[in-house]
Amino acid sequence: ENRVPSHFQKEGDIIFLIGETCNEIGASHYLMIEHGLERGSVPRLDLEKEAALQQFLSQGAGKKIFASAHDLAEGGLAAALAECCFRPAGLLGARVDHLDLVRQASGRDLREDALLFGETQSRVLISSGPEKKEAVIRLAQDHGLAVFQIGRVAASEFVIEDRIETTAQALYKIFTAALPRRLAS
Repeated sequence: ENRVPSHFQKEGDIIFLIGETCNEIGASHYLMIEHGLERGSVPRLDLEKEAALQQFLSQGAGKKIFASAHDLAEGGLAAALAECCFRPAGLLGARVDHLDLVRQASGRDLREDALLFGETQSRVLISSGPEKKEAVIRLAQDHGLAVFQIGRVAASEFVIEDRIETTAQALYKIFTAALPRRLAS
């Protein structure tokens, strides 16, 4: 059984962003919700990068070096981080304080909204125990994938640099209220 959960598993685990982030917010969930716009080019899909990412995920799962893995499809990085905290066995938090690494790799023109909410393809959030850190980095590099150690799983706080500071509990409340609100309208 090589199944990897999509939720964070343990406080203190390292959070990695695998893959490159581009200035792509066209056709994104963020653009629709925040600006009421349903337009723009969808993010590019590079089939070679996607194949490399899938091989990385398959091999990492087989080697049992991931505690969790979550896609960055709808809502981008900030939404995926929040969803990773909603563990059925009990909420966990996240403290993300190294997005400067992603900014540097992406170049000076990376917009803040694209970093937090862009839906660039072929990216995944991975968490792993500190003892598996080197194995995750090596495996990503072996597949030619960008790998960024962006933070750690926390007990309950949810912090993204100086941009977002709340708790997993507060986010979960918003998340669970959103669907009934949507259905009612």
